[in-house]
This record gives sequence, C-alpha cells and structure tokens, in this order.
Amino acid sequence: MYLSHGILVPDRTVKLNPFAAPRGHGQVCGVVKSAIRALHALELLVAAERPLRAIEIARSLNLRPSSTNQLLKTLVDSAYLIFDPSTKYYYPSPRIFNLGAPLQQNHFNAVKSLVRSLSQALEHEHTLCLAASQGSFMQVIHVHRTSEEESESRFQTLDSRIGSRRPLFGSSVGAAWLSSQSEEKIRAAIRLCRRELGRDAENIRQILKRMRSIKSQGYAFGGLSYDDSIRSIAVPLPPCPSGIVLVLAASGASAEIGKRRKEIVNIMKSMIFRHFGADGVQC
Repeated sequence: MYLSHGILVPDRTVKLNPFAAPRGHGQVCGVVKSAIRALHALELLVAAERPLRAIEIARSLNLRPSSTNQLLKTLVDSAYLIFDPSTKYYYPSPRIFNLGAPLQQNHFNAVKSLVRSLSQALEHEHTLCLAASQGSFMQVIHVHRTSEEESESRFQTLDSRIGSRRPLFGSSVGAAWLSSQSEEKIRAAIRLCRRELGRDAENIRQILKRMRSIKSQGYAFGGLSYDDSIRSIAVPLPPCPSGIVLVLAASGASAEIGKRRKEIVNIMKSMIFRHFGADGVQC
C-alpha cells in the first residue's frame, strides 16, 4: 500500500487507495520501445558533448550490439546523426539542436541553471528532481545526481528515476503543483482522479483547504517512497510562458530532511527568487 506523508492530512502518514500507487516508466500499455531508445541515444550524444562509438552507446543504454547498430543506422538514415566511417564515431546532427533550441533559449534554461545552483547550495546532500503534471499524475522529467560516485541502487530506492509517475493527490510534487493552480483546476483534478482518491474525492472542501495551506507556506513536505524512509520538499516554480508549472523537489532520508526542513526551504526559495525574480521572470 502506498503511503502519503503529510499531504492529504497535515503531519500524518496515511494509506492511499491502491489505484494511486506510483509507476515506473515503461509500465504503460502501448509504449513503443524503439522510439524511446532512439530518443535516449540522441540525449546521450548531446549530454556527452563529444562523439561516441556504437559500443559506448550500447553499453550506456544497455542494448545488444546488433540492436544498437540497427538503431544508429536508422538515425543516420533520417539525418539525426552524422557517422564518420574512418573513426567509427557518431556525431549529433544540427537537426537535433533545431528540436530543442526554442526551449533552451528561455524558461527551461533558467530552470537548468537553478538546479545546478541549488545542488551546490545544498552541498550535494540531497537528490533534486523536476516533475510535471501529466493530467492525472505527476511525472519525474529530470533527476540531478548528487555525485558521479552515487550508486544507482540508491536512486532506485528513491524511486525518482526519469519517467516515473507519482500520484497527483498523495505526493509532495503533486501537492505543490495543485497549490499553484486555481480552485477550478483543482476541482477538475479531483474529478479526474476520483478512482485514485476513493472516498476522499467527496471531501472537496478539505482538499481545497489543504491546498490553500500549502500555497500559503510555499512548499509541500511529504513522501517519495513506499515507506517512511524517504521524504521530499517540493516547491512549484513560476510558470513558463506557455503556462506549464514545473515542480522542483529536494529529497533525502526522512530524519535528515525533516531536521533541516526550514533551512532547505529557505535555500530553495532564495535560489528560485535569484533565478526568476519576484515576478517569476528568469533573471
């Protein structure tokens, strides 16, 4: 049974409806894995900031050499990659950069800078993640690893891998996002998540009251795992020009993050102000 820590009920851990359980990416019916692998390959090449060979890409994506070669040939054929047969290196094509250029020039660039600055301010003691609303759930869209030496198993325990889903009602990132929305949108979200909320869907006034309280304090504090071992502090970021609201969360061991709760909140708020200003415009 998935737990909600101080989200639906202040300062209490409550059990959620089984339909509100978190899910990892790839657990959705109809997912085209080849499309995801292609995007991962492109993302890997851009992030590496250098050309890569097929064996490096296969190792990073945990793919068989034959599958990797087929994938890379397809991307070269579609002009997303440039291949040098003499060195066997694959380079990202300018076509890739055209896909993300409009986004990188404004709001999302400021968000990326914010995450880096916050990681340094927190002295690399916590895991940072960005989440976005995908209708009836929140989805982790970016995870900032605290160090290269950090073990993969710990991040799996945090269950904050990119693409994983958190319940909209019952997670800190969901509560933070809801607190930034109008009452009309919150009511619409309640209707959309009736199955996940169960009987709580009838208690609209209590939910609205709780969201107003979270909005007033400027952050949500609650769970990120199946048990009480991991908690997070989530803060909604100023909306981007299109109106999308991202949520920034700092997570860690419950005892540690609970003890430093006020300190972490103050650091997060000051960093957001520094990067976006009082009017939510990136500085």
